[in-house]
Amino acid sequence: MIFEADCGTRADFPISVSFNKALNHTGEQVSLLIVKSATKLILGKRLYTLNPGDALLALPFSYLRQTEEMTDFCGYMLEFSINTLREFMPKLYFRCADGGGAISFSEDTKERLLSFAASLPKEADLAFYAATQIFSILEQESLPEAEALLSCPIPRVLRRALAYLEENAFEEINASRLAARYDVSQSTLRRLFHTYLATTPSKYAKEMRGLRAARYEKNEVK
Repeated sequence: MIFEADCGTRADFPISVSFNKALNHTGEQVSLLIVKSATKLILGKRLYTLNPGDALLALPFSYLRQTEEMTDFCGYMLEFSINTLREFMPKLYFRCADGGGAISFSEDTKERLLSFAASLPKEADLAFYAATQIFSILEQESLPEAEALLSCPIPRVLRRALAYLEENAFEEINASRLAARYDVSQSTLRRLFHTYLATTPSKYAKEMRGLRAARYEKNEVK
């Protein structure tokens, strides 16, 4: 089942909702994922193991993917402006200022969160109410230790390689150059990318160039 819907028609609260949607990075909007089935997600240079009722907040132009490329994300995805995030969830906005992060709750709160999320595809008034309740839960009831509990450790050499590719996104960097820089074999480097990110160094570099170009274009338009 896949749906996309507007959550209300209020001009001051533009938000769209989708369910069971393939993940392909983020665009100009903030993406809030509410998990319905256990999954592993990659955001930036971090890998998360998320269970039903957990959430992930990704800021605009973030590298966002699943570790299983052929499987759609099972859950709800809300997309809204950065201004909506600042207005309705100021504490969460400052907590996730470096690109986003994982959010978790008590078991009772997870059930309430999923219940409100299930109301999102209803008529506009009910969807608007559900969205505001979801925002309130995220802002007031999230567990501060969630980021540490839900994130999975990534080998240091891979973290350094990802940071280098992000910082030099507009350069043509191949696997041999990257492997030599960090004194590992190309096969080891490719294995790390495949194991932790379900991709290759060249694909990751290409995707980072695309994200940087989109972000640059957005800033130039402003």
